[in-house]
Amino acid sequence: MSLKLLHVYKRFGIDGTSNFQEALKDVSLEIEKGEMLAIKGRSGAGKSTLLHIIGLLDTVDEGSYDFDGMAVEGLDNGEAARLRNTKIGFVLQDFGLIEDDTVLYNVCLPLMFGSTPYKKIKQIAADKLDQVGIGSLAGKKAAVLSGGEKQRVAIARALVNGPDYILADEPTGALDTDNADKIINIMQELHREGKTIVIVTHDDAVANACGRVICMEDGRIP
Repeated sequence: MSLKLLHVYKRFGIDGTSNFQEALKDVSLEIEKGEMLAIKGRSGAGKSTLLHIIGLLDTVDEGSYDFDGMAVEGLDNGEAARLRNTKIGFVLQDFGLIEDDTVLYNVCLPLMFGSTPYKKIKQIAADKLDQVGIGSLAGKKAAVLSGGEKQRVAIARALVNGPDYILADEPTGALDTDNADKIINIMQELHREGKTIVIVTHDDAVANACGRVICMEDGRIP
């Protein structure tokens, strides 16, 4: 299994004009199963756009993208959503939690949209919280957690559907050094367990923890 992008372009219209901006320009990239990859670059270099395409949150304007041997351009919205929900776990810089709900509920949420039997949902979520070292926080509201704890909740939520791929967009960007180190350690452990990890980061410590680093400039991989 691998992810393969070939000569990919992505364009966005500029508000109020007929012009467009090229966010990705002739990007070719292959990510092998079990790899831990960092994508670095300045703000506006195209890192998050590339991650969104890899994660099937956006589509290419030109070029091709093969997801585990399937041509993404040939998938309808339902098929893309199914792949997203079963194959990919997302971790965001701003955590993306429902602050007024409990930690356990936040982790359960992705399972509620799948075929997991209701009786098993809480146990699966609790197991993932244990895996990232915060099982004792299951009953707390997300709003009262520290930034590092919230990010571990987000990682547990990303894991509940048993994805092959973990895509993380600046997962340590809002954290202090100690908590950032804990998140890096969790990502490395997931990698050792066989997960394919792709991390967008500006942090050298995160990039250095990965097996491969690519740097983007002006929408390109030089």
